[in-house]
Amino acid sequence: MKIAKFFAGIFGAIGTVLLVGSIGLCLVSLNAPVQMVETPAGAVKCSETLASAISQKDFAAVEGCIYGQPDLGMGQTLEDTVALEVWNLFENNLMFSYQGECYTKDAGIYRDATVTYLELASVTENLQTRAHALLTQKVEAATDMAQLYGEGGEFREELVAQVLREALDQASREDARVVTELVTLELVHRDGQWWAVPDAALLTALSGGLA
Repeated sequence: MKIAKFFAGIFGAIGTVLLVGSIGLCLVSLNAPVQMVETPAGAVKCSETLASAISQKDFAAVEGCIYGQPDLGMGQTLEDTVALEVWNLFENNLMFSYQGECYTKDAGIYRDATVTYLELASVTENLQTRAHALLTQKVEAATDMAQLYGEGGEFREELVAQVLREALDQASREDARVVTELVTLELVHRDGQWWAVPDAALLTALSGGLA
């Protein structure tokens, strides 16, 4: 289970385009009848710890709850302003809540939840096109080319940054898709402690829909 890299940067004709990594995970889905039995306190605590970590956007803690403690690549520092703003949009839309108590199925312990997340591709897929259109508008409306170009003939960095921010603002208002999914968490006891094993749907949500 691993997301190689969530954000790698932004590139394109006038700036950069957000890159997001992917998740690799293979999980089994069971269809046996659900049995309501007393759940070990450690399993319940593990599930609550994971929920708290997701709600607080503490992704290092999320990784620490998952069996194998995989590096999901979600704790890196983003220096690019636009990438950081996209990440903030993702965090602001991420919500997680359980739909009941733990239950057993085929001797396994599970807990169902709903997760709401922003599909990152919905914001980034047209970002470059929007930025190019906005830049064209500014060029056509300019009365002083020195406001647009630097000494080397390239667009001024502050202009590119402004255009990208405006493009992102448009995308967040007009393109953003926020999805709510039902997910299932398995709780397993390994190496002397309880661990969470998210299903593929939850890991997809944690990747912003780009698993």
